[in-house]
Amino acid sequence: MEQKKEKKTCLILTGGTVNKACLQSYLEQNRVETIVCVDGALEVADAMKLDIDYLVGDFDTVPKRLLEQYKQAVRKKEKQIVIREFNPVKDATDTQIAIQIAMEEKTDEILIFGATGTRIDHMLANIHLLVKPLSLGIPAYILDEYNKIYLINKNTMIRKAELYGPYFSLLPFGGDVTGVTLRGFKYNVSQTDFKKGDSLGVSNELLEEEGFISFQTGTFAVFESKD
Repeated sequence: MEQKKEKKTCLILTGGTVNKACLQSYLEQNRVETIVCVDGALEVADAMKLDIDYLVGDFDTVPKRLLEQYKQAVRKKEKQIVIREFNPVKDATDTQIAIQIAMEEKTDEILIFGATGTRIDHMLANIHLLVKPLSLGIPAYILDEYNKIYLINKNTMIRKAELYGPYFSLLPFGGDVTGVTLRGFKYNVSQTDFKKGDSLGVSNELLEEEGFISFQTGTFAVFESKD
């Protein structure tokens, strides 16, 4: 009998707001194979004593003393970390570089902590960065203590037992989503178009044990949320 392949998960720790208790709880309940740490998020990784595999970025936000401490540890072979430093003047954010590394690692799933916070421009950019993994069929999620954010471009089943929170929002991403049917939710629809610029899909709830989302064309940004 063929043995089931174990899922290979990559955790990206980037420079937004990271709730350490939330991250610690996740790591205690889930296994990750690779940790990519981005720039200033090294402070969080160091405080939590995480064994990171990559340290990447232009290093404009990480404390210089902490960065040098890790560089010295690598030089002395005390830590097995790949450090990749980039020019601050570049066409990709540090988080995009981290996602590219995760995909190069042939990961089966990407989890991103620190992609939300006070910089709304960065948060929106980070949601857009989920497009490339989606195009390659790699599930990628942004997580914080209140939200789980991801993109879908095909019919999807949602299990109530696996929801991140009680609120479930679907927003058209990049254009209209056509022929949408929802079953098992508080607000079901049948063959309805979700138009960009409308808020039709905000704050739904799953009533049944399983919910079904089907649509003909388009991409949804999905938000599983809790207060």
